[in-house]
Amino acid sequence: MAVYLVDFENVHSAGLMGVEKLSEKDSVYIFYSNNSNSMSFEAHAMLKATAAKVVPLHVSSGNKNALDFQLASFTGYLAGTSEDREVTIISVDTGYTFIQHFWERTMHCTNFMLRFAPSIKRCLPPESMATQKLEPVNTAVFATPVRKSANEAFTVGQSEETDKSEQSADNSQNNEPLSPALKNTVSETGITPINKAEVTEKIQAVKSPEVQEGKSTEAKTESKVIEAVSESAAKEISPAAPKEKSKKSAAKSAAKLATDSQKKTDASNVKQGKNKLAAIIKDAGIGKVNTNVICDLVADSKDKQQFYTGMTKTFGMNDGLKIYKVLRPEYSNLKKLLSST
Repeated sequence: MAVYLVDFENVHSAGLMGVEKLSEKDSVYIFYSNNSNSMSFEAHAMLKATAAKVVPLHVSSGNKNALDFQLASFTGYLAGTSEDREVTIISVDTGYTFIQHFWERTMHCTNFMLRFAPSIKRCLPPESMATQKLEPVNTAVFATPVRKSANEAFTVGQSEETDKSEQSADNSQNNEPLSPALKNTVSETGITPINKAEVTEKIQAVKSPEVQEGKSTEAKTESKVIEAVSESAAKEISPAAPKEKSKKSAAKSAAKLATDSQKKTDASNVKQGKNKLAAIIKDAGIGKVNTNVICDLVADSKDKQQFYTGMTKTFGMNDGLKIYKVLRPEYSNLKKLLSST
């Protein structure tokens, strides 16, 4: 069971997005005035489709924040009398947060939950993953046979005739007996049959220690000659390459040093600005406030007017104006320090 209080002057029809998904246990109170009493066709359709209880409340207007005061009063009424302990104010006006502060800090009310959102849709839980439809896996892709031949590792789905021809070629490499036709071909070309005894003799001779030592010495000598020639050729071909590389390296190092130095300077300026701002607030006797938020407002603002607007929206009219007046003389200096990054 949830209650939604819609500040229609603030959010208009967009604030009602998601109302059609509420249940019959929920209630929606729409606060509107003569300043804002028109609604889109889409919003009408959503209200017609919802199962929730919808109560339009036409409130008095003619003064600034008139609707806000009446909505806040109704919130207090719900907190004191209603069984609905979960209330959401649909608005982007940050001034409503003081209602929450009052009930939590002053009245120490722990069983009344007050939330804020720009639309009803933002309060709804995300849709379940189970409702998503997943495409079935195409198993045919994984059933395609892949060739085992090393020369055709990326060939897929060859014919049976190709497989048979490869089988016959593999068998010929396994020293199977030659057919009579092949024997005749060999004799016609004048190829001398291999003598196994001679082959064994030559293998043993190659493996002898004397031959191996001689080959090792020759290989070492050849390797040294190749290295010497390669070094000489490299020096003759590109004598200016090391100089160019060293120039580029020096330029990169200088650029990196300059960047690092600038980052250190920016970080130092920001730290100095934060310390200065905190000292000004402390000297003025202002209570505990979030100085980091104020620093961000100074850095992000374009001028004093924008800074003033941000302060009053964040801290309320009274506290925001008080802090703004204290910081206004030093705004330009603080802006330079805190905008370094």
